[in-house]
Amino acid sequence: IASGTINLLGNNVDIKLGEESSIPLTEANGVLNFIDGELASKRMSAKLFEQPIDFSFFTTPLEEEYQIYVDFSGQWDAAALTLNPE
Repeated sequence: IASGTINLLGNNVDIKLGEESSIPLTEANGVLNFIDGELASKRMSAKLFEQPIDFSFFTTPLEEEYQIYVDFSGQWDAAALTLNPE
């Protein structure tokens, strides 16, 4: 059994959603705990599309891959998410 913690301090983290998509988090801060291949975090902070969020997650093993459960929260400025063609 391999177990431990990983401390993130301003790291970039991509939460993979499948073969071709992911959630790109920047400036991630918090603690990940792992036991073998299973990961969990309680409360972490990061930026998603340059806006602050809090999140937690855990993984569970499936037959040939892992399932991830993520809980996001935050208050976003919707105007900042619009595309500005230049």
